[in-house]
Amino acid sequence: KEGVRIGLTLLSDLDAWQYVIPEFGVNKNNALFRGIDAAASAHPSVRLAALIHCISESVKDFEDHEKTAKDSAELSRVVLGHELGLKYKEMVRSEVYHLVLASGFHRCKGKSVEEIKLFVQENFVYMDKILLLIKALEGGETPNIQAIEREYQFMKENNVPYKISDLVLRGADVIALGFPPIRIGEVLQTILKRSALSGKRFSREEELAIAESLKC
Repeated sequence: KEGVRIGLTLLSDLDAWQYVIPEFGVNKNNALFRGIDAAASAHPSVRLAALIHCISESVKDFEDHEKTAKDSAELSRVVLGHELGLKYKEMVRSEVYHLVLASGFHRCKGKSVEEIKLFVQENFVYMDKILLLIKALEGGETPNIQAIEREYQFMKENNVPYKISDLVLRGADVIALGFPPIRIGEVLQTILKRSALSGKRFSREEELAIAESLKC
């Protein structure tokens, strides 16, 4: 942890960020160290996501948190594969991209229970690391983070599906109901989302009923 902080401090004091990560070119700023300090014992991808988020935050004044996250996530792909900077494999870049992309959701006001449920389902595979990241960025828990964590625990405990392959129905079942192949993804995705919103794993009969209701 201390070694990471010393290295970041030197980069800032020497104004060397422009050579390591020219897309940012930041000077010393406390925001740069907050996530690194808090996430120091976390998984490396969480530390990278915290670093990129905080660097981006330190040079811009954002009000649209989700747009900020999207912009930072796109920059993470460039930074982690930069020819003069940090070179990481695509698997790592992809994970950091998703972590940074999800990092703005909890800061948005007025998120409904339904939006939180869908956010958790869509990001389920990354949720442990997302929670580590956003707690690090905030220096602890907030009501929104607590709501996200509660929903995540509920989905785990109740075995709520988070990907299409978790459903009972398959593409062939959708076609057998009379849907054209082009609508397979739409139908299965709708069933998946309704599973998250209802907080349960549907039976085959229930999934078939939902699919039937989607016929035009």
